[in-house]
This record gives sequence, C-alpha cells and structure tokens, in this order.
Amino acid sequence: MKTDVRTRFTKKVIVEAFLSLLREKPLSKITVKEVCEIADINRSTFYKYYLDCFDLVEQLEQEALRETGEMIQAMRAQKPETVLTQMLEQVRKHAELFRLLEGQGDSDRFTQKIAMVCFQSMEQGRAGAQEQNTMPFAFVTGGAGAVIAYWMRSGMKEPPEQVARVILALCGKALQ
Repeated sequence: MKTDVRTRFTKKVIVEAFLSLLREKPLSKITVKEVCEIADINRSTFYKYYLDCFDLVEQLEQEALRETGEMIQAMRAQKPETVLTQMLEQVRKHAELFRLLEGQGDSDRFTQKIAMVCFQSMEQGRAGAQEQNTMPFAFVTGGAGAVIAYWMRSGMKEPPEQVARVILALCGKALQ
C-alpha cells in the first residue's frame, strides 16, 4: 500500500525532529511533547503513527533492516564481497541515522542486526544450505557486526570494499 504525500511528509518531519533531539540527549530523556514542538505538530498527529519515542526508534530500525534486506535479496546472485560492499555503502549512506540508533541501548545491537540480515541472505543463497550449522553463522554475524561497529565508530575512513574484504578474510571457512 502506497503512503500518500502528506503522510510521508509528516513522518519525515517527526523523524527529523526526533533525530535532532537524539543528537543532543539519550532516547530515555526525549519526550513526545518535545518532538511535537520541534516538528510543529500536535500530539495526536504523532500518536497516529507512533506509540511513543521507543516505537519510533523501533520503526526506524525495522525500515533500515527491511531496506537492507531488500537490497541484498536483489543482489543474491552476486559474490559475497559485492553484497557486503553494497551493504556497507548503505551503512555509509545512512551513517548518522545508524550511529544515532547504535548509540541507544545495547552498544552494538543494531549493527549486529544489520550484519545478521546480510549474512542470512548470503547463507540462504548457498547451494545445499538446508542443514546449516548455526555456530559458524553466529560467529560470522557477531564478528562482522563488531567490525562494522568499529568502522562506524572510527569515522568510516576505509572504503566499503576494503572493509568487506577484511570481514570476509576474517570469517574465512565459516562462509564456505
């Protein structure tokens, strides 16, 4: 179902107001009232789309994960390095949002989710991957998530292609 222009605009204004507050203080200190004041909307408009600020964060995360998953699914036939590089390009494109989301709650939780989406898609694409050993998958996801989180925290100086090669080299046999 397509969202109309007014709804997209209103949600965009709410998200921008929320992110401006998130740059200044932690999620637990942000109120719906503050978001509404900055977005210049009334509270009922906010509640039409979100339960509270935590729900807003959850929806932002889910949208980012959905977009990443769709992008990876579209590239399924590609080599793992190409898929991982494109995923890292997405992270770089939305760096501020990812950093703000990553800064909430568990330190690397969101990055781990992004890595999991990427590696689940690559694992599903492998021939004969019916009986999968989940321990290597858990290692790959955890290790890749940690590398991506470090890359983000250190300012994303290295190009995505280089980071993808490092992740794949470190994961080695676990992906084979």
